[in-house]
Amino acid sequence: FLRAAVPAHKDGPVWAVAASPDGKRVATGGRDHAVKVWDVSKPRPTLVATLTGHEDSVRGLAFAPDGGRLYSVGRDDGTLRAWDVGTDKPKAAGATAVGGRLVGVAVAPDGKTVATSGSDGAALRPITESGVGAAVPLDSDNKPVLTVAFAPDGGSVLGVVGLSETEDRVLVWAADGKRLHEFKFGMHVHAAGFVPDGRHVVVVTESQTLVVRLPR
Repeated sequence: FLRAAVPAHKDGPVWAVAASPDGKRVATGGRDHAVKVWDVSKPRPTLVATLTGHEDSVRGLAFAPDGGRLYSVGRDDGTLRAWDVGTDKPKAAGATAVGGRLVGVAVAPDGKTVATSGSDGAALRPITESGVGAAVPLDSDNKPVLTVAFAPDGGSVLGVVGLSETEDRVLVWAADGKRLHEFKFGMHVHAAGFVPDGRHVVVVTESQTLVVRLPR
């Protein structure tokens, strides 16, 4: 059943959504270039903050494991932004030029690494006290990476790679950027992620949902 409805953004659809680890806050990103943070701990969601700085649609959002920081990426502005959201007055905490069209972002379970994905591929960056460090590219044969997600133990990361107009693939990389596994499906892949046991991935294709066991 529907518990509550969060209003859409000013100029149209919501493109990205993320929930804080404690479930009390939800962040949304839209075509209006804004990130909105909502308190959903009560029956009626209330707007905590509207965060601005992106110059294009917000296409990816991810909370840090402790819930104190939120990361966002803008599609055409090529920027990864960090926001301090652990207080009643969220604020900007830095921005990093990544380049290309960005569509995905994820934070490692230990909170020490952030991954981004987009038209120029995918990369890992260490999270530091002053921001984020230098990128470690993930080998995708110079193909766009449509989504990115960390394994439960943080030791690897997967992404959906846009191979051609008719086919996507799922790749799994080690933390140093080297490719570990490649899964071919001969069709488009709409979503993929790790199962909590870390030994399987779920892949949603155009025609079916698959659970794939990772090779040892």
